Amino acid sequence: MLKTVSIFILTILFLSVAQIAPSQQSKPDEPRQEPKIEFSDESQSGFYKYSFLKSDFRQVDVVAYVDVKERKLEDFLGGVNGCEIDKGTGYCLYCLKGELKEVFKGEISGKTIEFYESMDMDYPKKHLLGEQVVFLKWSDNYPDKNRGLGTIENSTREIKFDILKKMRKIAKKN
Repeated sequence: MLKTVSIFILTILFLSVAQIAPSQQSKPDEPRQEPKIEFSDESQSGFYKYSFLKSDFRQVDVVAYVDVKERKLEDFLGGVNGCEIDKGTGYCLYCLKGELKEVFKGEISGKTIEFYESMDMDYPKKHLLGEQVVFLKWSDNYPDKNRGLGTIENSTREIKFDILKKMRKIAKKN
């Protein structure tokens, strides 16, 4: 009885494998189609994928390449303020100022830009300074209650993985 059950199970497994295997292989008379990759870094970082950048681009009012020169803590939410020492639980709101290098979307005039960015208290603030691409929305929900620009969550990108080339391509398509 055990031998019969074993043979039955092996037969079912064999038939299952035989049905799956040919469908996974390309047929010899059909050319194999490779997925189209627009940039070589697509597999290197999810946040720099063309589709992610394009999605963020559509959600905002302004997309710009900036060189952030200074940051100023405007407010924090949570326990003891650990914003400047990258410790604690809660959130920090910074006003960032920098040189405007290129605008991909939106109406921004002048050579400087000022915007707000909120992040976790324990996030290293050294990443706030320097060259980056920012995705911004207009809002009056800031401490001074004036209309200002603020980043959308998890949208700021450092200058790497051909991001400038990708942003120029996205900007021309829209």
